[in-house]
Amino acid sequence: MERIVGSYDEGYIVMPELTVQMLLENPGSISTCSIDLMTNEWIGTCISYKGSIEWWLNGCRPLLGLDGHFLKGKYGGVCLSIIGLDGNNGLFPIAVFF
Repeated sequence: MERIVGSYDEGYIVMPELTVQMLLENPGSISTCSIDLMTNEWIGTCISYKGSIEWWLNGCRPLLGLDGHFLKGKYGGVCLSIIGLDGNNGLFPIAVFF
């Protein structure tokens, strides 16, 4: 499987560059990547697309929810999501923190 999709370690090494590329392809979006400068380790990432932010501001109810779950992969951690409600009471993803 590692030969096909790459290793976890390689994915975390390229994460800062992926957040920069996401901003270049989606201007107005929010994308940050935290790195420990002493060890050069990835700490976390936040992604929110401009379209999601604008749709929530213009078409969703003024209510935000926070949901989270534990990541059970090789490195573990927590993934948090910010969710809004649209006019049909459907869940609408706004941002992801992992």
